[in-house]
This record gives sequence, structure tokens and C-alpha cells, in this order.
Amino acid sequence: MVSRRRAGEVILAAGAPLSPVLLLRSGIGPIEDLRAIGITSQQDLPGVGRNLYDQPGAVIPAIPQPGSVPSGAPMTEVIGRLDSFPGHVPDQAFYLTLFTGPAPGGTDPMIALMVGDFAPVSRGTISLAGPATGQRPIIDLGFYTAAGDLTRMRDAYRYAWTVATIPLAGSPHRRVPDAQ
Repeated sequence: MVSRRRAGEVILAAGAPLSPVLLLRSGIGPIEDLRAIGITSQQDLPGVGRNLYDQPGAVIPAIPQPGSVPSGAPMTEVIGRLDSFPGHVPDQAFYLTLFTGPAPGGTDPMIALMVGDFAPVSRGTISLAGPATGQRPIIDLGFYTAAGDLTRMRDAYRYAWTVATIPLAGSPHRRVPDAQ
């Protein structure tokens, strides 16, 4: 039995990937895309499932100098937003995250430095392969499809590498080996 209710406004909050999936499966979305997979259109809204935005990131894992991270130390995380990095206009679009703690699947300590871009131009899509609710949606994040995004991220990663390889105070050793 289908129950119908009148509402002046409906708020759908199923997250970035699932809200468009629910709308598309309900027949709300780009009419031609819906027809192509056998869903009857209830409302032609071309923007549903379009303009998906996420923040790409890259990680530099490292083994810390003995004694710098105690064995069994809890996972910690420190995040800093970058105003800019060398060679780029200040836009506050990048962040550096430092993780310390046990390596995955073990107790030996590790360090990871992650860099990410809050403001990529690239956009992705969410679509359906078919009308069945058991079918997973097709999610294309579209990373690095816009001109300049890959270069920005590559430069940010190189900057993070520079930060990760700064010698420790009072030590002749480097945290990670030099890049080849």
C-alpha cells in the first residue's frame, strides 16, 4: 500500500552520493538519462547527479626516527591549511595533515603526511546503470579532468615532500629517503 502525504517542502538528506541516487531512482533527473535505463521521468532536472565535487589528496608514508613516536602511541592527526605554497597564488585551497601512530595492521609507529586540494575545478557525476535498487550507482569523481588541477596537485605534493624531508633538529638523518 502506498501512502501519500502533502508537503510544502521535502528535504532529502542522504549524503552527496545517495541523494542523487534516490532522486534518479524516483524519476527525478535528466530525462534522457532516465529513459535510457528504463526509468519513467517524473521531473526533468538535468543537474541531478552532476557537478559532484570532492577533494583529491595524496599521502607520503614514512617510518619515524626511533624514539620519535612511542610504540603503541594512539593515532593522532594535525591539520593545517596552507595560504599558498611556492610558485602559486595564495588561495588557501590546500591543507597538510600529519598522522602519527601505529602502522595499519601492526603496532610499529608510522608517520604519514597528506596534502589535499579544497578547490579543484574538476567535477564528477553520479548516474545509474539501471533501475534496480540493488545496482550500485556509477560514481565518477572526475579528478584531474579540468585543466590545471593535476599540475596544482603535483606541485602541492612536491611541496609536501619538501616538508617531509626536512632534517630533524640535531640529527644527520632525514625522515624519508630522497626522491629518485
